[in-house]
Amino acid sequence: MFDYFLWFITILLELVLLGRCLRGDYFKRYPIFYSYISFVFLQSIVRFTVYHLKPDWYWSVYWFTEFVAIIAGCSVVFEFCRLGLKGYPGVAKMARAGLIGAFLFTFSKVLLTAGEGADGWTPALTFLLERDIRFVQIAATAILTAIVLVYRIPMSRNLKGIILGYGFYLGTVVTNLTFLGALGERIRSAASRIQASSYLVTLLIWIVALWSYELVANQALGEPRSYSAICEETREQLARSKSTVESILP
Repeated sequence: MFDYFLWFITILLELVLLGRCLRGDYFKRYPIFYSYISFVFLQSIVRFTVYHLKPDWYWSVYWFTEFVAIIAGCSVVFEFCRLGLKGYPGVAKMARAGLIGAFLFTFSKVLLTAGEGADGWTPALTFLLERDIRFVQIAATAILTAIVLVYRIPMSRNLKGIILGYGFYLGTVVTNLTFLGALGERIRSAASRIQASSYLVTLLIWIVALWSYELVANQALGEPRSYSAICEETREQLARSKSTVESILP
């Protein structure tokens, strides 16, 4: 009964989030994020339908859609990079290159493992891929957050909510997968409920954060500093430091 409640309420909250997107015309502002939510909503509907009409097909459908969801989740991290570092093209370019390299390396490693096995692609490999990709996503989100703090990049409440919600969900998923890999079937039911509950909390965070659109906060009545402005300021500070050292030295 509790599992059905979680299933139903998450579908309802996804529908609320998408409905608010249409009403506020937010899709053009966060296209990748809302495309991901649309996919997850359709995935939930398909799984729910198959579970009741064709239960024998459920696990095949589940693992296939889970594989696609792993790839779709990577795009959300790129949305963070695109929006959070919009005014800092140099940093954004390095971040994108790092993300692409990390994701390709992880996919290649799992594909190589699949090629070496006799059974080809199996649910166990999807499990392994999800665990490794989620680790990369967590690391990327943490690095992006660090960049935002170091460069004092202003962010809207909307983007903060997206990052907070997704970061919370990733943390729960990775913890679940780690314990599930160690303990196996003994905790499968509990792990499934914990993950579903965490996704419900994530949806609530997103709904609150994205209920209304907020412009990026300006800095001191002006626009956020550009990447070139930060570089110029850094050069000026280094020049002043050099002059100070030269004046002190004999």
